[in-house]
Amino acid sequence: MYKRLKMFCIFVLAVSLVMCNLQAVKAAEGGPSKVILSLDKSTATVGETITASVKAENITNFSGIQYHLKYDPSVLQAVNPATGEPYPERIDSMDFGNKLLANILLNIDYMPYEIGLFDQTNGTIDVMKIYMYLAKYKESGIAETTGIVSQLGFKVLKSESTSIVLENCPSLTNPIDGTMISDWDGNMVTSGYVVEQSGKINQSIAPSTQTNTPTNTPTYTPTYTPTNTPTYTPTYTPTYTPTYTPTNTPDYTQVPTPIPTPAITSNGHVVLNMSKKFVRAGEVIAGSLSVRNIKDFAGIQANLRYDPTLLQPISLKTGKPYPQIVDYTNANLLFSKRDILSKDEFFPFVYASFDFNNGIINISKSYSFLQAYKDSKKDEKTGIVANIGFKALKNGIVDVNFEETPSMPDSNGLMVFNWDGNRLIMNNPPVVK
Repeated sequence: MYKRLKMFCIFVLAVSLVMCNLQAVKAAEGGPSKVILSLDKSTATVGETITASVKAENITNFSGIQYHLKYDPSVLQAVNPATGEPYPERIDSMDFGNKLLANILLNIDYMPYEIGLFDQTNGTIDVMKIYMYLAKYKESGIAETTGIVSQLGFKVLKSESTSIVLENCPSLTNPIDGTMISDWDGNMVTSGYVVEQSGKINQSIAPSTQTNTPTNTPTYTPTYTPTNTPTYTPTYTPTYTPTYTPTNTPDYTQVPTPIPTPAITSNGHVVLNMSKKFVRAGEVIAGSLSVRNIKDFAGIQANLRYDPTLLQPISLKTGKPYPQIVDYTNANLLFSKRDILSKDEFFPFVYASFDFNNGIINISKSYSFLQAYKDSKKDEKTGIVANIGFKALKNGIVDVNFEETPSMPDSNGLMVFNWDGNRLIMNNPPVVK
């Protein structure tokens, strides 16, 4: 559990990247700003499921939340309220699934991301739900201020008075009653909202004398706070449609269009080094994507085009074609632990999508725990980011290039970020050798 909590929270290049300035959240016209933990019932018999909803209410420019939930695992079991099945240790939404059954922060245009870590032994749940493409979200001028960020089920295992609570833990930085909120400027909110806890479950039943299992807590876990810099917006079209529909409808509050943040330049280089310029049918070649002398380098997204009639992308590890999506579950097909941006303590985010018909590869890699990475004072300014394999389908001249895509406007097919979460404007264009 130590390692899982340490690896909690994200940017994600994405996902989204950390800014260090803090800003208090303002109450919207509809009332005070709150995070509310509510239950659909306060009494339940053994075998019944209670649904606990975490809701944001009147949060100005709301863009994300992280929270820590505690319950008694001898009395309750965390289950998916839509299926009744126990949660796995980890769920996330890189397949664009609404697995936490929210009705807010779902707009695919802003790349929603959610992750949940479930410790059924110690009775803890850690959840993060955020928008990662914050610049586009902010530019829309429409903030999502109110709505359900998650709905979690709890199956009653025995008749006993118990509770589900939001509580602080070492993995949260400056939390308010077990919660952390961020706004669409990427600022972490440290005041200006209150947390309303749920009441007791089966309060009339006398509590057991059994001692609850204590919760394991790590000594230090940096917390991801998204920023105002767009990260990865996938070209892959999601097919997932949730079968469980929450009841509440999010409230949207119109706000003025913001002033864009000035760009930061870099004199570093991004290079794609192809192992061969001419290939014969059946040969396997490698394309090494690397960076050189990029100060405070923390993330990259590259959009590459190749000739699909000449080359077939294959994993250099397995010799087989890549799947359409590479993420944390199969990252070793494309990314190596020997490469830069691979240290677990900074939670590397990896994602790649392959359009085999049109010959397009979109690769993202970044650190998510940017503040911890920055605090280390050891920037990974030079090194290999990924090695892409190709199999030649016929004889020909290799032509792989960076290419702009609508998901990466004004980029020439390349976006680079530093450990402050700022996008870097590269003075040197990317090079293919």
